[in-house]
Amino acid sequence: DIIARNNDTYIFIEVKARKRPKFAMSTTVTPSKQRKIIMTAQQYIHKHNLSGYNVRFDLALVSGDHIASYITAAFTAEDTTL
Repeated sequence: DIIARNNDTYIFIEVKARKRPKFAMSTTVTPSKQRKIIMTAQQYIHKHNLSGYNVRFDLALVSGDHIASYITAAFTAEDTTL
């Protein structure tokens, strides 16, 4: 997956690829997967001393060779019980 930076925000992008163009986010990034992504992001932030930055979790849904959908702020750490 991808870690990007836009000004003072680090963006953790979960990329999901499917053969069929229609699929729901709820079936691709479960609460359990969200917790894993958030914990990994927290470890990355701690390891690289990035505590002063904002964090965002996006989702890119890829179908074939193109992005079928891009969801900005698909979930937050507050959405998930750690």
